[in-house]
Amino acid sequence: MQVPIGLEDDFEGLVDLVQLKAYYFRGSNGEKVVTEEVPADMEALEVEKRRELLEAVSEVDDQLADAFLGDEPISPADLQEAIRRATIARKFVPVFMGSVFKNKGVQPLLDGVLNYLPCPIEVSSYALDQTKNEEKVPDL
Repeated sequence: MQVPIGLEDDFEGLVDLVQLKAYYFRGSNGEKVVTEEVPADMEALEVEKRRELLEAVSEVDDQLADAFLGDEPISPADLQEAIRRATIARKFVPVFMGSVFKNKGVQPLLDGVLNYLPCPIEVSSYALDQTKNEEKVPDL
């Protein structure tokens, strides 16, 4: 989902492989998120990692697979929708990065929760009845 810009003490921000943007976290606590174009020295890595992301998602989402195998351009919105479908179907797990120290990467993580995880009415919830061989009991 993301590629870091810098590592450890030099961690400055991240490249979002879905939106194709770089996010930098400025301020003493990373409170100011600055969106820029992907740095020129990271473009080759971004292309490689985005292709890996597209391959992984296309393995579990038929709509994206058709576009990917047809060598069609895949927009950020199309990729985001495919990731959401695959996540809700429990076939894909988006992983985000960041540093809690100085709040670097927290904002994109929260955006990811909203963009990719289901709201409670989109999934079924049930308990397992231990007295009946773990039979599913719907949540009321």
